[in-house]
Amino acid sequence: MLAVAVAYWLSATLGQMLTAPPVYATAVWPPSGIALGAVLIWGKRSLLGIALGAYLANGQLFLLKSVSLHQVLLPAGIAMGAVLQAAIIAYLIWRWAGYPSLLTDHKHVARFLLLAGPLGCCINASFGTSLLVLAGETPLSGFAINWATWWVGDTMGGLIFTPLMLIAFGQPRTVWTPRWLTVALPLMLCFTLATTIFTHVRAADKLRKRTEFINLVDAATHSIESTLQDFAVVLSAMKGLFAVSEQVSCDGLKVFTDNLSSHNRGFKALEWAKFVKQSERKAFEQGNSLCGSDASSITERDAHGEIVPASNRDAYLPVTFIVPMASNRVALGFDLLFERLRRETILRARDTGNVTITPPIKLVQEPSDKYSVLMIKPIYHIASDTESLEGRRENFIGVVLGVLRIEGLVNTALGKLAPVDAPYFICNYKMQTSRQTGDCFLPKADLHQLPHYTNNEMSRSAVAFGNCRSQVMKMILVKAGSLGMC
Repeated sequence: MLAVAVAYWLSATLGQMLTAPPVYATAVWPPSGIALGAVLIWGKRSLLGIALGAYLANGQLFLLKSVSLHQVLLPAGIAMGAVLQAAIIAYLIWRWAGYPSLLTDHKHVARFLLLAGPLGCCINASFGTSLLVLAGETPLSGFAINWATWWVGDTMGGLIFTPLMLIAFGQPRTVWTPRWLTVALPLMLCFTLATTIFTHVRAADKLRKRTEFINLVDAATHSIESTLQDFAVVLSAMKGLFAVSEQVSCDGLKVFTDNLSSHNRGFKALEWAKFVKQSERKAFEQGNSLCGSDASSITERDAHGEIVPASNRDAYLPVTFIVPMASNRVALGFDLLFERLRRETILRARDTGNVTITPPIKLVQEPSDKYSVLMIKPIYHIASDTESLEGRRENFIGVVLGVLRIEGLVNTALGKLAPVDAPYFICNYKMQTSRQTGDCFLPKADLHQLPHYTNNEMSRSAVAFGNCRSQVMKMILVKAGSLGMC
């Protein structure tokens, strides 16, 4: 029994190397022939070994994803199908093909090959593919291709490896041993040739898909960069207001931004945040400086995520104006210097004078599972020194910024391309010594798929913006259902 289980598992490992994504099944499945041969030679006692070997072979595929009741039971169901197929085909061969005869007449040989191959292998192809569909591992639309590939794999395995098992272990040895030269050698040569051809064809197809995939990522990356530049133009227009007067009224800001929003709907929000020193805080709050709100406090988040009055510090950058107001009111007055990622990005924008983008962050006004980025443009006193670092720091008066939801940003950018039928996600990566780490934000891909996707270095493409690269975000596009190409 143990020997049968080990043989099944080892041959399954070989068969899985011949899997052709996106289907689950393989083009040649040696275990189907080994299982049938074992039952014909050793009878019912080999069924338990087949069940164990089939469970281990299929379990290593599903249990790598996650350990759950679903992932434990599914390999057991597929193993049951393998056992049923071997048992039923063996019974039919005993009954209709004359086994354990020596298979010397044409009638018995034809029946044997028909049952061990195309007819008998319909059993597990139907049983296993149905299980995959019911378990949600394969869409119903993929039933036919999975069934056909499963059937071909089992059929090829039965036609090649069942005779090899009988030649290796069948009784009497004086009859089966001489067939190594006349039967076994041609079968092994056919298997080797078929495997070699399949491997080369699959490698060529994988290279073609990878090239198409890289071209798609490059095009999408350039489209995102172009979209970011379009959004930067909007912020430059807002900055133009403060080039005329540093005291822009709330009504003036609203009229201007409403007009901008009607022409560019990519932003979730447009904001003006005024730089307020600690010595100016009291006057700012008493002066009802927050546009469109009766409240006037500068706020921050406490340890529980609640909005509370900001604690004392040297300076603040409260959101002074925001549109649209209805869905973003809670952000009004929030100190953008409170949280580290926002603060570092704002200070970099202040010091460089460039438009800068935060890493993906969670907004005050958004649910916890949504991520956005802030595109920030610094504002300085009119006609002041902004050529030197000291001058920019001394004359800094605030920022205008746009809030971009990541999924909306990518959808807008990809909308400029031909239809993209691929799930994608955006990652913010940081280099730490020799390994890459970071948080990933998956608008159209399931989290459990992440380990499969992130193994592909070729799929990563840094978005360049302004004078920065690899500081904004990294994009990964994944062809639907094509893990084998990643």
